[in-house]
Amino acid sequence: MSDDGIECALRCVESLKKANAPLDATVRQWLHDGLCAFLAGLTDDAGLALGLTRQARADARRELRNFWLRQAWIQISKDVIGRKARAEKLRREIDHFERRVWARVRTRTAADPAWSMLRTSLFYCLKCSPPPPPTTWRQLVSICDR
Repeated sequence: MSDDGIECALRCVESLKKANAPLDATVRQWLHDGLCAFLAGLTDDAGLALGLTRQARADARRELRNFWLRQAWIQISKDVIGRKARAEKLRREIDHFERRVWARVRTRTAADPAWSMLRTSLFYCLKCSPPPPPTTWRQLVSICDR
C-alpha cells in the first residue's frame, strides 16, 4: 500500500471538510467502503478502491491542486494588490519552491509544521500534481480569483 495513496485519500477527506461539502449517508458509505478496501491492501490506489475512473481521479487531483493554489493565493493577497501582480507573485513562488525546495521534500508525506501557510500550500499543490500548476498569470487568476 503506497503512502501517496493514503495521503491522497486523507487530503480528499480534509478538502471536503474544509470546503464544508455536504456528505449524505450514501457518500459517507461509499467513502467508507472504498477507503476500507484501500487500507486493507486490496489496491494501492485509493481512487481505484473508490471505483473512480481514470478521468475522475485526474479531475479529483486537479481540484485538490486548485484548492491548494487558492490557499497560496489567499496568503499572497495579504501582501500584494492587483490580480495580475498576485498571479505573477504566485508563479514566482511556485517556481522558487519547485527549483529550490521540492527536490528535497517531494518524498515527504506531510508538510513541515514549521513552514508558513504559503509554503505548506505549495507543497500540497505539487504533491497533488500532475497536472502541473498553471504557468501563466491568466490561468492562475482564473483558478484562484473566485
